[in-house]
Amino acid sequence: MIKTKKIRSLFISYRRQDAAATAGRIADRLKHLFPKLNVFHDVDTIKGGENFSDKIFSSIEQSDVVICLIGNQWGITANGENRLEEEVDYVRLEVETALKSNAAVYPILLNDTKMPNEDDLPKEIQTISTLNAMELRDSRFNDDLSHIVESIFSVSKSKQQKRFLPLLIRALVLGLPLGLFLVFMVAQLNHALTGSSLAYSLGSFMTTALIILFPTLCIFFIYQKIK
Repeated sequence: MIKTKKIRSLFISYRRQDAAATAGRIADRLKHLFPKLNVFHDVDTIKGGENFSDKIFSSIEQSDVVICLIGNQWGITANGENRLEEEVDYVRLEVETALKSNAAVYPILLNDTKMPNEDDLPKEIQTISTLNAMELRDSRFNDDLSHIVESIFSVSKSKQQKRFLPLLIRALVLGLPLGLFLVFMVAQLNHALTGSSLAYSLGSFMTTALIILFPTLCIFFIYQKIK
């Protein structure tokens, strides 16, 4: 298990027009790297019937980290509309809430997007322009995201790559021999007590079930521990 430097929850703020797919890829990567990390990605996290606004803002206030994905339509849309100045703009409200919270805020510039000038931003979120931003480019997505993860979680790229080894294979390699060893020990104990084979004592069906059950339980247990 990769330790997350005491980071237990992370909120992804983004504008759907230009960062929906990227936000989903980031959420998937973080969940894979840190299975116990609470990743707030609105599409996956907000359930039907929940109050959208309450869920978003309470989640930000409870988060240790907020990453703000800034794409080319984050401030100004393709039609020249300034969304950040709208009375109810969730992106602006998310950033404002994050800046007022105890969370560490990380602006992420997507592709060739430039950080907006402080004077071009609403007063409530101007501070974000003073924060050091990191790049995330489609052409270098894996390398850039690895760098972002290393910066936020202090986890090196080599350790991140190890998480992408198939966990089930690792569990099989470790759990299968252990399970078979336990079956062997049960058979030895049975022979010591009864003087007969396990198949004779339990019957062929139960013996086969035991041979299957023990390794399966060991594989499952180890998988839960290493994921």
